[in-house]
Amino acid sequence: MSGREEVRVEVATAQDVVQVAGVHSTAFIDKTCFVCNTPSSAHEEAQQMYATYSRRHKTKLSHCGLVRGKDGAVAGALQLTLPGDVGDLSFPSFMRHVNKPHEAYIDWVGVNPDYRGKGIGSALLAWADETARAAGCQTITLDVVTRNEAARRLYERKGYVVQEGAHGCFASTLVCCMFVCCTAPRYTGAHEMTKQL
Repeated sequence: MSGREEVRVEVATAQDVVQVAGVHSTAFIDKTCFVCNTPSSAHEEAQQMYATYSRRHKTKLSHCGLVRGKDGAVAGALQLTLPGDVGDLSFPSFMRHVNKPHEAYIDWVGVNPDYRGKGIGSALLAWADETARAAGCQTITLDVVTRNEAARRLYERKGYVVQEGAHGCFASTLVCCMFVCCTAPRYTGAHEMTKQL
């Protein structure tokens, strides 16, 4: 995958669970809880989460879009939560986003480092928009770590707007303290961003 080649998004299947979990853990390696997890345990937890989606929450797995590299390996992925889906199982239930009526939520989007800058993230976001519209959603929301300015700028270019006064999954003091204690002081909050579809 190089230059301006067309980026094709496909829906994840049970056979993609291990690779999607790899993208998830690689994309968030610097946000892994250094108290609770090692990078290998974070990857194992992501594999378990996607195995659970595959076995018990098949619609959730069908709302995961992925892009393959030339070698067929998963180069990037995005997990979408549509109304009726279980929330992001990588978080305790009290930290999961609860969809508002007619809202889709992006749990996470990640691209392997070797594939960044090739339009994969943009293609995955466009797929999320189309999938959410087809499900009758009117808005799509995501949270971005406050200091991740590059991601925030990408989302703004794609039509997302920071919701002033909203703090995403980091609204409670307890959650914020847990997040900061586990991921280091460089991640002290998140912006909730929403886009009208």
